[in-house]
Amino acid sequence: MWVADMAGFGSGYAARLLSLPHTRTCAWAGGSAACPLIRPGSLASRSCFPAAGLLRFLSSPPRPADFRLNRELASAKGVEDLLALYETHCDSLNDRNLTTCWRSLAQAQGHERELVQSFGERIDMLERQTRSRVGTLDASQVCGIARTMAKLQLRGDNWNALWEAVERAGFGRCREMVPRDCASIAWAFAKSGAPAPALMDAIAVEAARQLNKSTPQDLAQLAWAYATAGHAAPVLFDLLADASIPRLRTFKSQDLVNVAWAYATAGHSAPALFDAIESVSLLQLRGFNPQDLANIAWAFATANHAAPALLHGIACEAGPRIGTFRPVELASTAWAFAKAGYEAPALFDAIAVAATPQLGRSNPHALANLAWAFGTARHREAPLLKAIAIESSRQLPQFSPQGLCNLAWAFLVLDYAAPVLLDGIANETRLRVAAFTPEQLIATIRAFEQAGHASPAMLAAIAVDLPPRLGAFSAHGLATVARSFTAVKHDAAALLDAIAAEAQPRLAEFRAWDLGILAQAFASAGHTAPSLLRSIASEATPRLDTFTTAELAHMAFAFTDQRRGPPELLDAIVTVAASRVGDFSPRDLADVARAFARNGHAAPALLDAIAAEVTPLRLRDFSDRDIASTVQALVATNRATPALLEFVAAEVSPRATQMGADSLSTVARAFACADHMPASAPLFDRRFGRRCDALADDFGEADLTRLHQWRLWYAGERGCSDGLPSDELLARSKATFCDVDATPSATQRQVGAALSALGCPVEEEVQLEEGYSLDYVVEWRGERVGVEVDGPQHFIDREPNGRAILKRRQVRHLGWSLVSVPYWEWDALQSEERRLGFLAAALQRAGAVGEGEGGQRP
Repeated sequence: MWVADMAGFGSGYAARLLSLPHTRTCAWAGGSAACPLIRPGSLASRSCFPAAGLLRFLSSPPRPADFRLNRELASAKGVEDLLALYETHCDSLNDRNLTTCWRSLAQAQGHERELVQSFGERIDMLERQTRSRVGTLDASQVCGIARTMAKLQLRGDNWNALWEAVERAGFGRCREMVPRDCASIAWAFAKSGAPAPALMDAIAVEAARQLNKSTPQDLAQLAWAYATAGHAAPVLFDLLADASIPRLRTFKSQDLVNVAWAYATAGHSAPALFDAIESVSLLQLRGFNPQDLANIAWAFATANHAAPALLHGIACEAGPRIGTFRPVELASTAWAFAKAGYEAPALFDAIAVAATPQLGRSNPHALANLAWAFGTARHREAPLLKAIAIESSRQLPQFSPQGLCNLAWAFLVLDYAAPVLLDGIANETRLRVAAFTPEQLIATIRAFEQAGHASPAMLAAIAVDLPPRLGAFSAHGLATVARSFTAVKHDAAALLDAIAAEAQPRLAEFRAWDLGILAQAFASAGHTAPSLLRSIASEATPRLDTFTTAELAHMAFAFTDQRRGPPELLDAIVTVAASRVGDFSPRDLADVARAFARNGHAAPALLDAIAAEVTPLRLRDFSDRDIASTVQALVATNRATPALLEFVAAEVSPRATQMGADSLSTVARAFACADHMPASAPLFDRRFGRRCDALADDFGEADLTRLHQWRLWYAGERGCSDGLPSDELLARSKATFCDVDATPSATQRQVGAALSALGCPVEEEVQLEEGYSLDYVVEWRGERVGVEVDGPQHFIDREPNGRAILKRRQVRHLGWSLVSVPYWEWDALQSEERRLGFLAAALQRAGAVGEGEGGQRP
């Protein structure tokens, strides 16, 4: 009873097999129901017939005619001749003749295979006869028939019954199988995709007992079969690795590759085996064909087994032969090197050249892998990307959801514009949104968001599909979806409500970074979710000590609107961050400073600590963006000292000729806000003007606005002209600054009504010649006075911030008297009489100051 032998096999194979109702059997002669392990009607009682086959052989020994027929069947010329012979002699075929008939069918090629697969009358007769007699065949014959069926790809309803009969017969003959039989029948079932879990378990046990007798080809074929079938056999894989390692030098290149591929596909860890395969492969690489080179690279990358020497060897070997690679091999090779993180720019150049003209013969999987590989390697080859975009657009309906995600992501990271392709991906995603996993949807949304590619129909379909599925999303997924929809400004109120409802009871699952993403998404969207935001603050506050410096900055930045920022959380961030400011990276310092400059929450201790970190030594490590963000934030919060500004000027001066438009204009306006002309370094000399002109095409609206305010300070307030950009660029900056539409607030409307009640002429939203807009201009006792209604965004702890100070100073420099109406002072005046009195007194003071200044009235 061979099943009983499993008891010494280990790892539960015997117990697992014996637990299956259809595997309580033994291969004893006759398979009688008298055996205590066999139940009537079970698989064993239907399939174990070795004794019956022996009796048949003894009662009907082969005749000379049988040998002649066998030779004729073996030498038949084509499927037609073979089936004609079969039809003539089918009633007199012995087991060997039947097996030979199948072996000859395996030679069928091209249209002859189609004839076999068409299941005509003769094939129907052969299928029925084989199904009725396969239980009487020996192990080798059963395995031979299975192998032929797999080679001919005989699958489907017409063949399922025969596959089941072969499975039963193979199960009953397992104990008789030699190593080649085990490998052959396992390969056949794996190749065909026919499910046979009990048979595969039984073969795993028998094959493991005979590994020392197996050839390298048998070992490789076994591993390939179990990996392809997706059938877990950890004990077999462990033993197979042990048996293979000392014999790897005798393996052919294809067998080496198949073993590596199988272990990678099965996800079975075998570091010693992979080390040994690497060593042997390095000696044989010249004998590897393109498919072998591609597959072994793929296997090591998939197994996450570092093999730099092997990858170097593959790159050297593949480069000169890259023109012989098929599209799928090119894609697999590129994918493997990208996945392994091994830089091989020369190889990628060669792959791009070889792949571009072959893309018309590439399938969607290869196209997606090729795009992903070049994206991951950050290797931008425009001709290849153009060709991928064109061919992929043609095949998009055949791409898997993962392939669509990878394609969109690759074109994003390589910064290659392919609007037609992205439109196609968006449409496919819309049509197949239910087929996408949460992770795939998140990746797709993110790619379109970062690419800035509008896809409202896709987003609308996703917004409808997602709410019932949010329970399957991770905390990171919920945060990312919320952030992505708000970043593209897509109206998805129902989705955001569903995300809030799903996320709130699960906030303990959120990592610090994801809490910040979620808070920022809802705060920036203006979506009413006060309960969620309060819960996020409550969850984050006691965990702040565990946050990294980047997470602290991110959490502060999530609440950039003072009205949405829970003061307890912001106060806690100030305390924790101030004590750790020396640990902050330049980027973290810049981000946390910018956060408190924008959210208007008083944080003098933290901002002073950040200012103290802005030293000549540390500034060397700051990027241009970090310097610009930090100095702007410190100036805006009135924490920038003259010494700090001199440090910044000294660091920026030699960099100015290389800075981008955003950083350059931000630094310039910061010095204008602070009204500080650098003394230690020539920051605003002719190099500055030339650099601005060189970047003219890069200046966006925000950059042009900042440049105009700098010009009003530098040329207007300071009277300087050296270093000014061209008149054309200055004109553009002024036009952009003037082209701003103002929306009056409720408080501004109240102030306007009160000014009218004073009986003086009132003009609303008056734009000055230099572009500044005044909320109101009134005639007060013969003088024109500007009135500004200043909301929370103009103050930090009720002190004017840097931008408010700059506007007031520059407007007054232009000759205007100015009245500021702070929002909190106005709100405190509940009666109309008090508000009128407040305005009259302010206008009187402004007129008196104006007369004293002697400024020219507009």
